[in-house]
Amino acid sequence: MSLRYSSLMLIAWVSISSSSVLVLLSGSTAIVCAFWRVFIATLIIGAYATVNHVLGRGGFEDLGFKTLITALTAGVLLGIHFLVWMESLFLIPVALSTTVVVTYPLINALVEGMYYRVIRGGEVAGLVLAFVGVFIATRPQTGTHLVSAGITLAAVGALCAAGYFHLGRISRSTGASLTAYTTTAYAAASATIGLYSLFTKTPLLPTTTSSWIYILLLALIPMLGGHTTMNYLLKRMKSYVVTSIALGEPPGATLLASVLLKQPIHVETVLGMMFALSGVAITVYSSSRAPR
Repeated sequence: MSLRYSSLMLIAWVSISSSSVLVLLSGSTAIVCAFWRVFIATLIIGAYATVNHVLGRGGFEDLGFKTLITALTAGVLLGIHFLVWMESLFLIPVALSTTVVVTYPLINALVEGMYYRVIRGGEVAGLVLAFVGVFIATRPQTGTHLVSAGITLAAVGALCAAGYFHLGRISRSTGASLTAYTTTAYAAASATIGLYSLFTKTPLLPTTTSSWIYILLLALIPMLGGHTTMNYLLKRMKSYVVTSIALGEPPGATLLASVLLKQPIHVETVLGMMFALSGVAITVYSSSRAPR
């Protein structure tokens, strides 16, 4: 594992850890945050690709029919993931919501283990250790406000995220460029959320001007710094290794919630964070020695 990839994984972890706190600070609804997060990211990456195209550096590569369908499907799953997971944040505590939703690395590990028939014991051990850490970190939060609907939404979000990253791995590893893939997938996610808004007659505009600050930060930090960085890594790394970054999200989100939302931090949270990050490190190290 090169210093470059390790640094990118660190950036992705810090970025996605801010997501849940930014959603709650925005004062907007889940659908508003979900739509503008992916739509603004689509515009930024699209603008970047346009500039590169004008300068003759590519930017609008033809994905091919099969890859295009794969990217569009991944985008639909991403849109659903954001819708249901962000809604769960308003029903259950951040720690519990993020704990449930970040089970998708395990789903990806199982899927890719069957898909590629290559999975190492060290990778499994690392994932298990990380999940134990996540459980320890968030256990003090699970005794209150346990809402079954919120847990269900977060679980559906985990399944959709697993599918999204698995399809992203397929698209990126078969040659799709980062800009072409992310623009297509994020646009599809935007369209999915937009159609849901139209069908349910739910407004997409935030009710306060100050909400735009947090919505813009959602697009810049967890979307571009987090998801887009992870999509970049998918070209060289297996999806469950890349998504194992998310196992550090509950401790990270809990820490941010303590600082920004004044939520208390328990000793178990700190201990669990150490276990979770150690598990991620073991998974990544073991994967770096495995065939791709």
